[in-house]
Amino acid sequence: MCGYHTYPHVDFAETGRRTARLGLAALTSSSAPAMAWSPVPMMVSASAYNTLSGPFRDLSLYAERLVDSGELLDFSIFQMQPWLDVSKPNSATVAIASNPEKAERYARDLAERLYGLRHAFTPKLSSIDFIIDRAEDPTASKPVILVDSADSPNAGAPGDSMAVARRLLERRSTARSAAVVSDPAAAARAFEVGVGGSAEFAIGGHADASAVRINAVGYVRSLHDGEFRQEFVGHGGRISRIGKSAVVRFTNLDVLVCQTIVSPGDPQLYRGFGIEPLMYDLVVVKANTSFRVGYAKIAGEIYEADTPGAAAPDLLRLSFRKVTGRLYPWTDDTTFKARARVGRGAPNSLHGELPSP
Repeated sequence: MCGYHTYPHVDFAETGRRTARLGLAALTSSSAPAMAWSPVPMMVSASAYNTLSGPFRDLSLYAERLVDSGELLDFSIFQMQPWLDVSKPNSATVAIASNPEKAERYARDLAERLYGLRHAFTPKLSSIDFIIDRAEDPTASKPVILVDSADSPNAGAPGDSMAVARRLLERRSTARSAAVVSDPAAAARAFEVGVGGSAEFAIGGHADASAVRINAVGYVRSLHDGEFRQEFVGHGGRISRIGKSAVVRFTNLDVLVCQTIVSPGDPQLYRGFGIEPLMYDLVVVKANTSFRVGYAKIAGEIYEADTPGAAAPDLLRLSFRKVTGRLYPWTDDTTFKARARVGRGAPNSLHGELPSP
């Protein structure tokens, strides 16, 4: 079992190569690699960690050094997807070594190191107004990226919140801004109005009744069939479709209104429809971490916004029904000691439940 070593995931070919190498070793060697996994009682926001910088990167580099030195054959660190409402939740570490004892030892070692970083994975959130202030500040480096991770379609949110757009309009912001929203009815309305026409638009909350909406007069800049080509690593050149779409302008705000949002972290989602992020002061990105691959090289400043939504980065604000209180951040176990289960050969030997920590 081999997981990606990067987050955002960019090591597609490398992970396939690792898997193939280990698979061949298991088939041809007289002593197959041993694999161990250890559950970790924690669930943290996906917007709070990545392997580009920070503590999660440091932990990954530590594990990679174990592989380079020959201590391990392979490893995987699985942060639990933070919007899964399951009865027996956990993150996990996997270690593969030449013998069971070593695999078990390092699975536990990585698990305890991961849990030890739990407080470092607290999201650093900024208010919408603070980020707009930065975008309006002529001394700030542009574009300013406002990360609306709470409404990320990649995380299961509908992408239909206009919380940032509403605040921009309320403030009559001078910042040239770009946003995207999933609203089939509003997109259809734009097609009725036609390019060059203006009309009253009601946008937002088509799927989530509690999502922030706006009602404002907008000018239809362009209409589209909804196809664009991705640039994201591993998907470069792939055609994505967001359905009939329109770019509607509200004073200084351009909104890409579509039927469904695909690849929200890819700058081509905007560029494919005539919105060049480099020409804007503020760009709203509805993603958690995937956006960093494309936006890190063009962004002036990046801020995680404290916005409402089904994928809110503050997990304590979400209404879980099955996740138990034995899990961090609901319980902070300062005496946590990892346990591991060892399997040899096929991953099927790892199936079954480990007693709850």
